[in-house]
Amino acid sequence: EEEPDLRVLNYAPGPLDTDMQLQARSSSADDALRNSFSDMHAQGQLLTCEQSINKLIKVLLEDKYTSGAHLDFYE
Repeated sequence: EEEPDLRVLNYAPGPLDTDMQLQARSSSADDALRNSFSDMHAQGQLLTCEQSINKLIKVLLEDKYTSGAHLDFYE
């Protein structure tokens, strides 16, 4: 390891209900993408930023991840 005291985690926050997501739902030129995002919103599948960050904080505080690991919100 180059920096043994430095640990990293690749975190995928899940589908978040953000302004960018709203823009993708309302004005994406790609019909399939726009419909997919709209369906996720309509079905209540979007996460709040607070939900996602709470998961990340929990993982960091538990301190059980391997440096360089990938973690998805749904794992």
